[in-house]
Amino acid sequence: MNVPGIPKGSPAPAAVAVALMLALAGCSAGPAPAPPSSSPSSPSSPSSPPISSNDALHPFDQAALEETFRETAQDLRVPGAAMLLRTPGGNLSYAYGVRSFGGSDPVTSADHVRIGSITKTWTTTVILQLVQEGKIQLDDPVADYRPNVPNAANITIEQLLTMRSGLYNYTEDQDLNQVLDADPGKAWTTDELLAVAFRHPPYFAPGEGFHYSNTNTVLLGLIAEALDGKPLTAAFRDRLFTPLRLTGSVFPEQASNAIPEPHPQGYMYGTNVLTLDHPALPKDMQKARLDAPRPVKADDPGGALYGLGIAKFGKLYGHTGELPGFNSFAGHDPANQVTLVVWTNLARTPDGQDPATTIARTLIGKIYR
Repeated sequence: MNVPGIPKGSPAPAAVAVALMLALAGCSAGPAPAPPSSSPSSPSSPSSPPISSNDALHPFDQAALEETFRETAQDLRVPGAAMLLRTPGGNLSYAYGVRSFGGSDPVTSADHVRIGSITKTWTTTVILQLVQEGKIQLDDPVADYRPNVPNAANITIEQLLTMRSGLYNYTEDQDLNQVLDADPGKAWTTDELLAVAFRHPPYFAPGEGFHYSNTNTVLLGLIAEALDGKPLTAAFRDRLFTPLRLTGSVFPEQASNAIPEPHPQGYMYGTNVLTLDHPALPKDMQKARLDAPRPVKADDPGGALYGLGIAKFGKLYGHTGELPGFNSFAGHDPANQVTLVVWTNLARTPDGQDPATTIARTLIGKIYR
Protein backbone atom coordinates (compact mmCIF):
# COMPACT_ATOMS: atom_id res chain seq x y z
CA MET A 1 0.00 0.00 0.00
CA ASN A 2 1.38 3.36 -0.99
CA VAL A 3 0.90 6.33 1.34
CA PRO A 4 0.82 9.63 -0.58
CA GLY A 5 2.02 12.43 1.67
CA ILE A 6 0.78 16.00 1.59
CA PRO A 7 2.74 17.60 -1.26
CA LYS A 8 5.39 20.15 -0.33
CA GLY A 9 6.31 23.31 -2.14
CA SER A 10 4.12 25.78 -4.01
CA PRO A 11 1.26 24.15 -5.92
CA ALA A 12 0.24 24.57 -9.51
CA PRO A 13 -2.00 27.50 -10.49
CA ALA A 14 -5.57 27.31 -9.28
CA ALA A 15 -7.02 26.05 -12.54
CA VAL A 16 -4.85 22.95 -12.35
CA ALA A 17 -6.59 21.85 -9.21
CA VAL A 18 -9.69 20.75 -11.08
CA ALA A 19 -7.70 17.97 -12.71
CA LEU A 20 -8.14 14.34 -11.81
CA MET A 21 -5.27 12.49 -10.07
CA LEU A 22 -2.98 15.48 -9.52
CA ALA A 23 -1.66 16.49 -6.14
CA LEU A 24 -3.77 19.62 -5.76
CA ALA A 25 -7.54 19.85 -5.60
CA GLY A 26 -10.41 21.42 -3.77
CA CYS A 27 -11.00 20.26 -0.23
CA SER A 28 -14.37 19.87 1.38
CA ALA A 29 -15.79 18.91 4.72
CA GLY A 30 -19.25 17.77 5.65
CA PRO A 31 -21.84 20.15 7.05
CA ALA A 32 -20.18 19.61 10.43
CA PRO A 33 -22.99 18.30 12.61
CA ALA A 34 -21.92 16.64 15.83
CA PRO A 35 -19.43 14.11 14.40
CA PRO A 36 -20.86 10.59 14.52
CA SER A 37 -18.80 7.79 15.97
CA SER A 38 -16.95 5.60 13.51
CA SER A 39 -17.68 2.57 15.66
CA PRO A 40 -20.15 0.23 13.91
CA SER A 41 -21.90 -0.35 17.22
CA SER A 42 -22.44 3.32 18.02
CA PRO A 43 -25.47 5.22 16.72
CA SER A 44 -25.06 8.21 14.44
CA SER A 45 -26.88 11.48 15.02
CA PRO A 46 -29.15 12.18 12.04
CA SER A 47 -32.26 14.27 12.10
CA SER A 48 -35.39 12.21 11.50
CA PRO A 49 -38.21 13.77 9.46
CA PRO A 50 -41.34 11.67 8.96
CA ILE A 51 -41.13 8.61 6.73
CA SER A 52 -41.37 9.58 3.06
CA SER A 53 -44.43 8.61 1.04
CA ASN A 54 -42.48 9.03 -2.20
CA ASP A 55 -43.19 5.88 -4.23
CA ALA A 56 -39.79 6.09 -5.94
CA LEU A 57 -37.97 5.61 -2.64
CA HIS A 58 -37.73 2.82 -0.12
CA PRO A 59 -38.91 3.77 3.37
CA PHE A 60 -36.03 5.41 5.21
CA ASP A 61 -34.22 2.73 7.23
CA GLN A 62 -31.27 4.24 9.08
CA ALA A 63 -29.97 0.98 10.53
CA ALA A 64 -30.01 -0.79 7.16
CA LEU A 65 -28.28 2.09 5.41
CA GLU A 66 -25.56 2.27 8.06
CA GLU A 67 -25.05 -1.49 7.86
CA THR A 68 -24.78 -1.37 4.05
CA PHE A 69 -22.29 1.48 4.27
CA ARG A 70 -20.13 -0.28 6.88
CA GLU A 71 -20.16 -3.65 5.15
CA THR A 72 -19.32 -2.23 1.74
CA ALA A 73 -16.48 -0.12 3.16
CA GLN A 74 -15.11 -3.19 4.97
CA ASP A 75 -15.35 -5.34 1.83
CA LEU A 76 -13.41 -2.70 -0.11
CA ARG A 77 -10.69 -2.57 2.60
CA VAL A 78 -11.20 1.16 3.09
CA PRO A 79 -9.41 2.58 6.18
CA GLY A 80 -11.96 5.38 6.61
CA ALA A 81 -15.09 6.70 4.93
CA ALA A 82 -17.97 9.08 5.54
CA MET A 83 -21.40 9.60 4.05
CA LEU A 84 -24.12 12.24 4.05
CA LEU A 85 -27.62 11.36 2.89
CA ARG A 86 -30.63 13.65 2.75
CA THR A 87 -34.04 12.41 1.67
CA PRO A 88 -37.65 13.46 2.30
CA GLY A 89 -37.95 10.50 4.66
CA GLY A 90 -34.86 11.12 6.76
CA ASN A 91 -31.29 12.40 6.92
CA LEU A 92 -28.15 10.50 7.83
CA SER A 93 -24.58 11.58 8.54
CA TYR A 94 -22.29 8.67 9.35
CA ALA A 95 -18.58 7.89 9.48
CA TYR A 96 -16.64 4.64 9.46
CA GLY A 97 -13.09 3.67 10.28
CA VAL A 98 -9.94 5.61 11.05
CA ARG A 99 -7.91 8.49 9.65
CA SER A 100 -4.71 6.48 9.26
CA PHE A 101 -4.03 2.85 8.40
CA GLY A 102 -3.64 0.87 11.61
CA GLY A 103 -4.40 3.95 13.71
CA SER A 104 -7.13 4.63 16.25
CA ASP A 105 -8.09 8.23 15.46
CA PRO A 106 -11.66 7.94 14.11
CA VAL A 107 -12.88 9.53 10.90
CA THR A 108 -15.58 12.18 11.38
CA SER A 109 -17.99 13.91 9.06
CA ALA A 110 -16.13 17.18 9.73
CA ASP A 111 -12.89 15.90 8.17
CA HIS A 112 -11.52 17.63 5.07
CA VAL A 113 -10.63 15.49 2.05
CA ARG A 114 -9.41 16.19 -1.46
CA ILE A 115 -12.42 15.94 -3.79
CA GLY A 116 -10.64 15.85 -7.14
CA SER A 117 -12.86 16.08 -10.19
CA ILE A 118 -15.96 17.14 -8.29
CA THR A 119 -14.42 20.58 -8.81
CA LYS A 120 -15.25 20.14 -12.51
CA THR A 121 -18.85 20.86 -11.56
CA TRP A 122 -17.70 24.03 -9.77
CA THR A 123 -15.75 25.19 -12.82
CA THR A 124 -18.69 24.45 -15.09
CA THR A 125 -21.03 26.43 -12.85
CA VAL A 126 -18.74 29.46 -13.09
CA ILE A 127 -18.61 29.11 -16.89
CA LEU A 128 -22.42 28.87 -17.09
CA GLN A 129 -22.77 31.96 -14.90
CA LEU A 130 -20.42 33.80 -17.27
CA VAL A 131 -22.69 32.66 -20.11
CA GLN A 132 -25.64 34.21 -18.27
CA GLU A 133 -23.67 37.42 -17.90
CA GLY A 134 -23.04 37.57 -21.64
CA LYS A 135 -19.26 37.23 -21.31
CA ILE A 136 -19.04 33.95 -23.23
CA GLN A 137 -21.30 31.66 -25.28
CA LEU A 138 -21.39 27.88 -25.33
CA ASP A 139 -20.92 27.81 -29.10
CA ASP A 140 -17.91 30.15 -29.03
CA PRO A 141 -14.76 28.60 -30.50
CA VAL A 142 -11.94 28.00 -28.05
CA ALA A 143 -9.71 29.97 -30.40
CA ASP A 144 -11.44 33.16 -29.20
CA TYR A 145 -9.87 32.63 -25.78
CA ARG A 146 -6.97 30.15 -26.15
CA PRO A 147 -5.75 30.30 -29.76
CA ASN A 148 -2.75 28.00 -29.19
CA VAL A 149 -4.92 24.95 -28.46
CA PRO A 150 -4.89 22.25 -31.18
CA ASN A 151 -8.09 22.46 -33.26
CA ALA A 152 -8.97 25.59 -31.29
CA ALA A 153 -10.98 27.09 -34.14
CA ASN A 154 -13.14 23.96 -34.35
CA ILE A 155 -13.63 23.18 -30.65
CA THR A 156 -16.48 24.94 -28.85
CA ILE A 157 -16.76 25.81 -25.18
CA GLU A 158 -19.63 23.32 -24.93
CA GLN A 159 -17.39 20.55 -26.28
CA LEU A 160 -14.88 21.29 -23.53
CA LEU A 161 -17.68 21.04 -20.96
CA THR A 162 -19.11 17.79 -22.36
CA MET A 163 -15.75 16.04 -22.90
CA ARG A 164 -16.22 15.96 -26.67
CA SER A 165 -13.28 18.13 -27.71
CA GLY A 166 -11.01 15.20 -28.56
CA LEU A 167 -8.09 16.79 -26.69
CA TYR A 168 -5.65 14.34 -25.11
CA ASN A 169 -6.00 13.80 -21.37
CA TYR A 170 -2.60 14.66 -19.90
CA THR A 171 -3.14 12.39 -16.88
CA GLU A 172 -2.89 9.41 -19.24
CA ASP A 173 0.69 10.34 -20.13
CA GLN A 174 3.18 7.74 -18.92
CA ASP A 175 5.99 10.21 -18.23
CA LEU A 176 3.73 12.46 -16.15
CA ASN A 177 2.65 9.52 -14.00
CA GLN A 178 6.26 8.47 -13.47
CA VAL A 179 7.01 11.97 -12.17
CA LEU A 180 3.94 11.84 -9.89
CA ASP A 181 5.28 8.63 -8.35
CA ALA A 182 8.86 9.88 -8.02
CA ASP A 183 8.04 13.43 -6.91
CA PRO A 184 4.42 13.68 -5.67
CA GLY A 185 5.05 17.20 -4.38
CA LYS A 186 6.04 18.62 -7.76
CA ALA A 187 4.21 21.87 -8.51
CA TRP A 188 2.81 21.49 -12.01
CA THR A 189 2.06 24.66 -13.92
CA THR A 190 -0.78 24.90 -16.40
CA ASP A 191 1.77 25.44 -19.17
CA GLU A 192 3.50 22.17 -18.26
CA LEU A 193 0.26 20.21 -18.17
CA LEU A 194 -1.02 21.63 -21.43
CA ALA A 195 2.35 20.96 -23.06
CA VAL A 196 2.02 17.29 -22.01
CA ALA A 197 -1.46 17.15 -23.52
CA PHE A 198 -0.60 18.94 -26.74
CA ARG A 199 2.39 16.76 -27.62
CA HIS A 200 -0.11 13.93 -28.13
CA PRO A 201 -2.49 13.89 -31.10
CA PRO A 202 -6.21 14.42 -30.37
CA TYR A 203 -8.32 11.31 -29.91
CA PHE A 204 -10.79 12.41 -32.59
CA ALA A 205 -12.04 15.48 -34.41
CA PRO A 206 -14.06 17.89 -32.23
CA GLY A 207 -17.58 16.64 -31.57
CA GLU A 208 -17.02 13.19 -33.09
CA GLY A 209 -16.69 11.20 -29.88
CA PHE A 210 -16.45 11.24 -26.08
CA HIS A 211 -13.24 11.01 -24.05
CA TYR A 212 -12.93 12.17 -20.45
CA SER A 213 -10.05 14.63 -20.44
CA ASN A 214 -8.78 16.84 -17.64
CA THR A 215 -7.18 19.04 -20.27
CA ASN A 216 -10.66 20.38 -21.06
CA THR A 217 -11.22 21.58 -17.52
CA VAL A 218 -7.80 23.18 -17.13
CA LEU A 219 -8.61 25.24 -20.24
CA LEU A 220 -12.04 26.14 -18.85
CA GLY A 221 -10.45 27.26 -15.60
CA LEU A 222 -8.01 29.50 -17.42
CA ILE A 223 -10.81 30.96 -19.55
CA ALA A 224 -12.95 31.58 -16.46
CA GLU A 225 -10.08 33.35 -14.71
CA ALA A 226 -9.48 35.61 -17.71
CA LEU A 227 -13.15 36.53 -18.13
CA ASP A 228 -13.85 36.97 -14.41
CA GLY A 229 -10.69 38.94 -13.81
CA LYS A 230 -9.74 36.95 -10.72
CA PRO A 231 -8.15 33.62 -9.76
CA LEU A 232 -10.44 30.61 -9.75
CA THR A 233 -9.92 30.48 -5.99
CA ALA A 234 -11.67 33.85 -5.64
CA ALA A 235 -14.31 33.03 -8.24
CA PHE A 236 -15.32 29.89 -6.35
CA ARG A 237 -15.41 31.81 -3.08
CA ASP A 238 -17.48 34.70 -4.44
CA ARG A 239 -19.80 32.76 -6.72
CA LEU A 240 -20.26 29.47 -4.87
CA PHE A 241 -18.92 29.10 -1.34
CA THR A 242 -20.15 32.40 0.13
CA PRO A 243 -23.69 32.49 -1.29
CA LEU A 244 -24.22 28.79 -0.57
CA ARG A 245 -22.67 29.06 2.93
CA LEU A 246 -20.18 26.27 2.15
CA THR A 247 -18.00 27.13 5.11
CA GLY A 248 -16.22 23.78 5.06
CA SER A 249 -15.23 23.91 1.37
CA VAL A 250 -11.87 25.28 0.27
CA PHE A 251 -10.07 25.76 -3.03
CA PRO A 252 -6.41 26.21 -2.08
CA GLU A 253 -4.58 29.44 -2.74
CA GLN A 254 -1.65 29.12 -5.12
CA ALA A 255 0.75 29.55 -2.20
CA SER A 256 -0.51 26.50 -0.30
CA ASN A 257 -1.59 22.97 -1.09
CA ALA A 258 -2.10 21.77 2.48
CA ILE A 259 -5.35 20.10 3.52
CA PRO A 260 -7.09 22.04 6.32
CA GLU A 261 -7.30 20.29 9.67
CA PRO A 262 -8.86 17.95 10.56
CA HIS A 263 -8.15 15.50 7.77
CA PRO A 264 -7.36 11.82 7.28
CA GLN A 265 -4.29 10.39 5.58
CA GLY A 266 -4.98 9.24 2.02
CA TYR A 267 -3.90 5.83 0.72
CA MET A 268 -3.61 4.01 -2.57
CA TYR A 269 -2.62 0.51 -3.67
CA GLY A 270 0.22 0.44 -6.14
CA THR A 271 1.46 3.57 -7.90
CA ASN A 272 0.11 6.09 -10.38
CA VAL A 273 1.84 4.23 -13.22
CA LEU A 274 0.46 0.85 -12.16
CA THR A 275 -3.08 2.25 -11.86
CA LEU A 276 -2.93 4.35 -15.04
CA ASP A 277 -6.14 4.23 -17.06
CA HIS A 278 -6.17 4.98 -20.52
CA PRO A 279 -25.09 32.09 -7.62
CA ALA A 280 -27.73 29.57 -8.40
CA LEU A 281 -28.39 29.22 -12.08
CA PRO A 282 -31.82 30.40 -13.30
CA LYS A 283 -34.37 27.73 -14.18
CA ASP A 284 -33.81 27.80 -17.94
CA MET A 285 -30.03 27.45 -17.62
CA GLN A 286 -30.33 24.77 -14.94
CA LYS A 287 -32.85 22.87 -17.09
CA ALA A 288 -30.47 23.00 -20.04
CA ARG A 289 -27.71 21.63 -17.79
CA LEU A 290 -29.84 18.79 -16.44
CA ASP A 291 -31.03 17.94 -19.95
CA ALA A 292 -27.46 17.86 -21.28
CA PRO A 293 -26.18 14.43 -20.15
CA ARG A 294 -25.92 12.03 -23.07
CA PRO A 295 -24.72 8.41 -23.22
CA VAL A 296 -20.95 8.18 -23.15
CA LYS A 297 -21.26 5.26 -25.57
CA ALA A 298 -23.79 5.70 -28.36
CA ASP A 299 -24.46 1.95 -28.45
CA ASP A 300 -25.16 1.80 -24.70
CA PRO A 301 -28.03 4.24 -23.95
CA GLY A 302 -28.52 2.65 -20.54
CA GLY A 303 -24.91 3.27 -19.51
CA ALA A 304 -23.10 6.29 -18.10
CA LEU A 305 -24.29 9.77 -19.07
CA TYR A 306 -22.20 12.96 -19.21
CA GLY A 307 -23.15 16.54 -20.02
CA LEU A 308 -22.15 20.09 -19.08
CA GLY A 309 -19.55 19.24 -16.44
CA ILE A 310 -22.05 16.93 -14.80
CA ALA A 311 -22.79 13.20 -14.93
CA LYS A 312 -25.97 11.24 -14.23
CA PHE A 313 -26.02 8.17 -12.01
CA GLY A 314 -29.48 6.66 -12.21
CA LYS A 315 -31.68 9.49 -10.96
CA LEU A 316 -28.84 11.48 -9.37
CA TYR A 317 -26.91 14.27 -11.07
CA GLY A 318 -23.38 14.89 -9.83
CA HIS A 319 -19.73 13.97 -10.23
CA THR A 320 -17.04 11.71 -8.88
CA GLY A 321 -13.53 12.72 -7.88
CA GLU A 322 -10.26 10.86 -7.49
CA LEU A 323 -6.77 11.88 -6.44
CA PRO A 324 -4.02 9.66 -5.09
CA GLY A 325 -5.33 8.61 -1.70
CA PHE A 326 -8.88 9.97 -1.93
CA ASN A 327 -12.10 9.11 -3.77
CA SER A 328 -15.40 10.97 -3.56
CA PHE A 329 -18.95 10.97 -4.94
CA ALA A 330 -21.56 13.72 -4.80
CA GLY A 331 -25.00 13.45 -6.36
CA HIS A 332 -28.44 15.06 -6.13
CA ASP A 333 -31.84 13.92 -7.42
CA PRO A 334 -33.96 17.09 -7.83
CA ALA A 335 -37.14 15.17 -8.60
CA ASN A 336 -37.12 13.09 -5.41
CA GLN A 337 -35.05 15.49 -3.28
CA VAL A 338 -32.30 13.00 -2.53
CA THR A 339 -28.70 14.08 -1.90
CA LEU A 340 -25.87 11.59 -1.38
CA VAL A 341 -22.19 12.33 -0.63
CA VAL A 342 -19.55 9.68 0.05
CA TRP A 343 -15.80 9.94 0.50
CA THR A 344 -13.04 7.49 1.31
CA ASN A 345 -9.38 7.88 2.22
CA LEU A 346 -8.48 5.17 -0.28
CA ALA A 347 -8.17 5.30 -4.06
CA ARG A 348 -8.20 2.78 -5.59
CA THR A 349 -9.03 -0.61 -4.10
CA PRO A 350 -6.72 -3.61 -4.60
CA ASP A 351 -8.89 -4.81 -7.51
CA GLY A 352 -9.05 -1.38 -9.15
CA GLN A 353 -12.48 -0.17 -8.02
CA ASP A 354 -13.32 3.41 -7.06
CA PRO A 355 -14.40 2.81 -3.45
CA ALA A 356 -16.59 5.89 -2.86
CA THR A 357 -18.39 5.36 -6.16
CA THR A 358 -18.89 1.67 -5.38
CA ILE A 359 -20.26 2.47 -1.91
CA ALA A 360 -22.57 5.12 -3.39
CA ARG A 361 -23.85 2.70 -6.03
CA THR A 362 -24.66 0.15 -3.32
CA LEU A 363 -26.46 2.76 -1.21
CA ILE A 364 -28.46 3.97 -4.21
CA GLY A 365 -29.79 0.42 -4.54
CA LYS A 366 -31.08 0.68 -0.96
CA ILE A 367 -32.54 4.17 -1.37
CA TYR A 368 -34.62 3.63 -4.51
CA ARG A 369 -37.26 1.03 -5.15
